[in-house]
Amino acid sequence: MKRLTVLSALAALSLLASCVAPSPEGSSSREEGTSSSLAEESTSLPSYDLTGVSFPGKTFVYDGEPHSLSIEGTPPEGVTVTYENNGKVDAGSYEVVALFSGDASHAPIPAMRATLTISKATYDLSGVSFDSKTFAYDGEPHSLSIEGTLPEGVSVTYENNRQVAAGTYEVVAHFKGDEKNHEAIPDKMATLTISKAPIPLEGLSFTGDSFVYDGTPKFLKVEGALPEGVTVTYENNGKVDAGTYEVIAHFEDRSGNYLPVDPLKATLTIAKATFVPVFEDQTVDYDGTPKSIALSNALPRGLEVVYEGNGQSLPGTYAVTASFPENPNFEPVESVSATMTIRYGTHVYARDDFASKGVSVTYGNDGVITYSNPTSGALSGENQNWGESGAFFYETTLGYSTFAQSGCRYLKFDVLFEDSVSSFNLRFGSGLTEFYVLEVPFDAPLPNGRQINFFDASGKRVDRVSHNVYYTMYIEITGANMNAFWTNGGSSASPAIAKIKNAECVKDIPTSVAPYFKAGAGTVEIATEEGKEGAFKLTKTDNSAVVNFLGITHTQSPDVNEFTGGFFDSDDYRYLIFDYYVDSSNSAWYVEAKGQGYASPLGRYCDKNSTAPDAKIYVDGEEVATMQDGWNTCVVDLPHVGGGWTDFDFSIGGDVAYIRNLRYAKTGAL
Repeated sequence: MKRLTVLSALAALSLLASCVAPSPEGSSSREEGTSSSLAEESTSLPSYDLTGVSFPGKTFVYDGEPHSLSIEGTPPEGVTVTYENNGKVDAGSYEVVALFSGDASHAPIPAMRATLTISKATYDLSGVSFDSKTFAYDGEPHSLSIEGTLPEGVSVTYENNRQVAAGTYEVVAHFKGDEKNHEAIPDKMATLTISKAPIPLEGLSFTGDSFVYDGTPKFLKVEGALPEGVTVTYENNGKVDAGTYEVIAHFEDRSGNYLPVDPLKATLTIAKATFVPVFEDQTVDYDGTPKSIALSNALPRGLEVVYEGNGQSLPGTYAVTASFPENPNFEPVESVSATMTIRYGTHVYARDDFASKGVSVTYGNDGVITYSNPTSGALSGENQNWGESGAFFYETTLGYSTFAQSGCRYLKFDVLFEDSVSSFNLRFGSGLTEFYVLEVPFDAPLPNGRQINFFDASGKRVDRVSHNVYYTMYIEITGANMNAFWTNGGSSASPAIAKIKNAECVKDIPTSVAPYFKAGAGTVEIATEEGKEGAFKLTKTDNSAVVNFLGITHTQSPDVNEFTGGFFDSDDYRYLIFDYYVDSSNSAWYVEAKGQGYASPLGRYCDKNSTAPDAKIYVDGEEVATMQDGWNTCVVDLPHVGGGWTDFDFSIGGDVAYIRNLRYAKTGAL
């Protein structure tokens, strides 16, 4: 039993030796069944003396280099050593095995074991700092950062860094390195402070300005872009009245990033306005209601005008004054005056009496009134009653005497006759109960000079009219309160159409064309003979020794018989003056004043063969007693001519006479 134990121990020792000390050939054990022989052999072979040889463990600090263990002492001659799990770089604990080899004449040498320890290194951050800093708010991000150079392989990140708004922030610097071989690097902390800054005003301006009062608020404004979060409010701004104001701009920070700043100030000036009133004479039509006139230009806001003389109802001429009460927002405005004339207006329209005959009137948006008569002749019968005076007529409210005083003497309107009109009728009143009807065919001269006068578009009087052309007609108001007008020659297929526009009531026909010539027993043309150029050349057309040739008609009504205190006492119409040429061919030459309803002339003036007390004759500016051959000037004092005259007739003996410079004058002086 004891032997078996020894043998077992020897077998185990032999097996262990084969595991830790393999043969050079790489064999790790003997063949199975040789344990007994080995044990016996080991006990018989001498052992190497390893006294003085040790294999101690060691500790190193990681430095990135390989570290190893080695035996200490000198092994016996012929013994070599190799190491297993040696030469380590990274931090850690390693078991290193020292394997010994000798020759075959010695017993195997047991392996030795030791611990190789590489401890983690500590990064050297002695040259790295992380300091607190303070910045002034400027709207930009601000950050903290380490100063110094980090060891190789170490990086840093920051927490709570890069701030914009004013405030205090704790910033943490986190370091990351080779955690396997180095100890962890502790965080560093520092304070980032962003202090409030004064509101930057460098890019802003707040300047004064001047305005002129116009009744609306005026403002000053800070120019430039305000910093984000900053608002501005104004004190004493938005003024309306004239004056000088100090406006204050207050800045308020709603972001918390700015310090308070002093307000800015500027001057707002509102100057007094000026107003130049335009107050023009105006004419309005009488209708029995109060009438007023006003300024032509708009009154500025805030300015008041007071009229004196307005609110008149009766026809007449009135002075109206516009005054302007003192106003602190305006420079003083001088009072202005204008004349308001209330005239009798006219109303042109169709009578209903003729509606049954198809007469119609249309009123266009262009102000043209179109009269259409489908009958072929004059509307006789209906026009015999004064109350039914015509198909197309004007109506006023008072009789002739009032018209003469108010300046409403003529009905004036523009008229156009279309091709279908063969003639037109005019109805006149010669008294409050009398009338007569005048029919004017298109192939006959116009009866210019009494109640009717025609002018073309250039203002020239005409004695005939054409179709489809506008003429201006003046119809005299002759004691009646209405005058009638209608066209003839129409049919149901082609009505006689006239168009009328611009109807109004006026004082007189144009003075530049009165007096004038009218048709008579002869012809008239413009002379071209030497010394007579431009004069009217009168050529008689019958063989009478004395011919009533041409007439001059004044513009007074024939039923007014007393001229003193009337129309021809005015300065403009006191004298009738004209030049006439006489030669030996004229056996007689004179001017007769004629009157409606008078069988004989009312007077003869500028007679070649005698003189008249109410006329004077001049030759070359010198008064003469009798007519001379050549050019003479005749001056007739109209208020002394017999009452009731309506026109003058030039009568000549001989075939030709010449007249020029026919005119009315204020005085008889040449």
